[in-house]
Amino acid sequence: KPESKTYQQGLALHLVSRTLMLAALGKQEDAIASAKRLAALEYDAKEAAAWAAMGLSLAVRAVMENEELDEAARREAAETYAKEAIRMLDVAVQRGYDNANELRTDTDFDPIRERKDFQAIVERVAEGQ
Repeated sequence: KPESKTYQQGLALHLVSRTLMLAALGKQEDAIASAKRLAALEYDAKEAAAWAAMGLSLAVRAVMENEELDEAARREAAETYAKEAIRMLDVAVQRGYDNANELRTDTDFDPIRERKDFQAIVERVAEGQ
């Protein structure tokens, strides 16, 4: 049943994987659209947006490892994914996401962890706990 929690969680995992795969293939618009679809899932809006941010963060790593792109193209794509990841994470926080520990320790956020905008979100979430 599409409305069941189990279905929605499975779809969320699929969309995270799809986002990452599309990023690795250089299909930036499709990868971002996949992450946005994930963030729009209704079963747990704050978690869905956080998962979308994770997928986009991992896309940063995937695109930086894509040797088919030159360095400038990799950096440009990585910056686009990073900005989208931060935007999705901000949406998650606005929806009530409050897991500062996950933000600090989950390796899925490693590709964006050193960004000032990511650190600002972590601080904001930590202050709210």
